[in-house]
Amino acid sequence: MKPHRTFLPTALAAALLFAPFAFCAEEKADAGPPPTPEAKQAAETLAKRGALVQPLAADVNWSYVNFRGIEKPDAAAYALLGKIPSIVELDLSGAQFQPIDLAGVAALKNLKKLNLSRSNANDAVLAHVKGLPQLESLNLFHTDVTDAGMQQLAELKNLKRIYVFETKVTDAGAATLAKALPALRIERGWDLSKLPPPTVATTPAPAKPEPPKPPQPKPEPPKPPQPKPEPPKPAPVAKPAGLVIATPEEAGMDSAKLAAIKSAMEELLKQKRAAGVVTLVVRDGKIVHQEAAGMADIEKKKAMTPDAIFWIASMTKSLTSTAVMILVDEGKLTLDEPASKWLPELAKVKVGKDGALSRAITLRDLLSHTSGIADPARKPTDGNVPIAQYALDLLKEPFESQPGSRYEYSFGLTVAGRIVEIASGKSFEQFVGERIITPLGMKDTTWHPDAAQRTRIARTYKLSADGEALVPAHNAFLTSDPEIRREAEPSGGLFSTAADMARFYQMVLNGGELDGKRIVSAKGVTEMTKPHNVVGKTIPYGLGWFNNAAEKKTTPHMSDKSFGHGGAFGTHGWIDPEKKLITVFMVQNVLVPEGGELRDKFLELAAGALK
Repeated sequence: MKPHRTFLPTALAAALLFAPFAFCAEEKADAGPPPTPEAKQAAETLAKRGALVQPLAADVNWSYVNFRGIEKPDAAAYALLGKIPSIVELDLSGAQFQPIDLAGVAALKNLKKLNLSRSNANDAVLAHVKGLPQLESLNLFHTDVTDAGMQQLAELKNLKRIYVFETKVTDAGAATLAKALPALRIERGWDLSKLPPPTVATTPAPAKPEPPKPPQPKPEPPKPPQPKPEPPKPAPVAKPAGLVIATPEEAGMDSAKLAAIKSAMEELLKQKRAAGVVTLVVRDGKIVHQEAAGMADIEKKKAMTPDAIFWIASMTKSLTSTAVMILVDEGKLTLDEPASKWLPELAKVKVGKDGALSRAITLRDLLSHTSGIADPARKPTDGNVPIAQYALDLLKEPFESQPGSRYEYSFGLTVAGRIVEIASGKSFEQFVGERIITPLGMKDTTWHPDAAQRTRIARTYKLSADGEALVPAHNAFLTSDPEIRREAEPSGGLFSTAADMARFYQMVLNGGELDGKRIVSAKGVTEMTKPHNVVGKTIPYGLGWFNNAAEKKTTPHMSDKSFGHGGAFGTHGWIDPEKKLITVFMVQNVLVPEGGELRDKFLELAAGALK
């Protein structure tokens, strides 16, 4: 039996904000009998409404359906599903539906994998799910499912894997289901708590790993007592060097509308959407808004300040992609050659249980989440293993799909970070520091916040179990001591400020240059920020950047050509070349179901302030 384990959800990562996991391994579905006219008509109707309907392999029926392209799924759309009995994998992530709409889903007796992440799925919805006898994988990330709903799944004897990150499921509820289904693996994301081991487990639990020992510093003479550092004094605007502070009117924006941002944030903070936020707006190279609202630390009564530091999680991916493009500019890497040219282990990857690669994996695949790489399980060694070893560990696990066949948010950029090390001859941390962070003057952007920077880190919060208060939450990337360093993680390990990220985004908006310093070519910027395609369908992702594709905008108030990235704890940065607009939103939220309202309101007001 596989032991209980948890995911490191940088993959979530946003994409928690934009792309909930698609988590299913590619399997060859039986061809079965030819589709009936009714099934064919249903599949064609769904495809016309925007659903992705395709085979998982070379079968003649439709075994994979994805509803993400349907703007407003309704009962009619769900009813059509029941007419396509060949469906094996169904992705309803992000869908807003009522329980009655799942009647069609309940008829899919061959369904093995169901993704309900970031939907309004609840216990009533699971009443339909429990009637799927072949179901093996279920994704409930960011839903309203509770312990009671989980217990309905005890009848699903084939269920092997379930995600309950950002749900109302407790440890006790998960443990009860685990005992009923001994083969079940429950993924809980950032929740580091351990479930009681299933009663059938016979393998003794591994010993608790000792925390890594920091290098022993040389003895220093005793220092006189130091006064406690004073909290930083808030400034009206912390000016990022090289960006000009201007009035909104000088940048073609409305002062009154921008001024409404802070009051709107404060109103939502009263509703416990977060402890505090920092917001920043740049228009045409001019800083027209930078405000802090709420608290950086509720318990210490410490107000949020514009220079507060945040773990930016998957926003790191955009810097990782930029690092790759710098080496492409220099001819040291290419996007479309086999990436095994630099990392030979990529040629040895297996797909599923025994499948060989249909073609070579490229850097383009790794950077666009189309490589097929599987998400890693959380291990005691996380954060202590160098990228070189971590990348190899990722490649030892079977990939979930063939390269270029499907978009699945993953850890491909971590492997790309290792290739940066190989091609540059430097550690990933050193290369990004020397070629991006330092030249741009991003003085507070770091993998390892020092003692002084730690006084400015905004505390992470989650909603209490009763929903009445915000309480401190765990951040696995913030070590207990400055001398204990977590290894750099290319998929999501950086800490930064709103001002620093504004500098990085302005460089990208400028076509790769800031303050006369060329970081990456304009061609490289265009390549990594444009939407990419998978099997003929445009996906909302480029190379390390989300895109605002016209068919389904991830950021409704921005233009179709805009792009950016979010982070697991709610941070968000966006660039709109048409509007010459940059927005940066900083927060540290986890398990706050309606926390996204703050970001959405900020973006609405920022875009609405354009004249």
